[in-house]
Amino acid sequence: EQQFRLAQVTLEPLTEFRRQKFEAWHNMLKAPTCEAQFRRMLQLGVVNRVYDKVMFPTPEHLSESYRVLDEKTGRPIDLPHPVAELRVWNAATRGYDVVNPQLDGAPSDAEAAQWWANRVNELREERGAEYIDGLLGS
Repeated sequence: EQQFRLAQVTLEPLTEFRRQKFEAWHNMLKAPTCEAQFRRMLQLGVVNRVYDKVMFPTPEHLSESYRVLDEKTGRPIDLPHPVAELRVWNAATRGYDVVNPQLDGAPSDAEAAQWWANRVNELREERGAEYIDGLLGS
């Protein structure tokens, strides 16, 4: 059974978030704060849907999967946890309108696996296959 959660956000800021968040996620992958963050991001895979820890907080029972400790500072780092679907209440029709959760510039669900395989191969070339494969297997 699918469960929707309420978020206090209107369509305009959500659209702006959708425009910016793929680039923010990709930059985080290219320059992670610490190895724990990089490892977990590699294990989670591509994020192609809207995420924001304030607007769409991760439920407590899933939080460990989307939080790591920075080895240098000991501070927690929250990782992107994308939404599955979005909808907004339409008062005129007295029903919900579906909102596209896909991030601008991100691969579609159909393209995501191939996009991610290509990006992981690029990371293997940039940082060494043994290193990346070790993080993926940890």
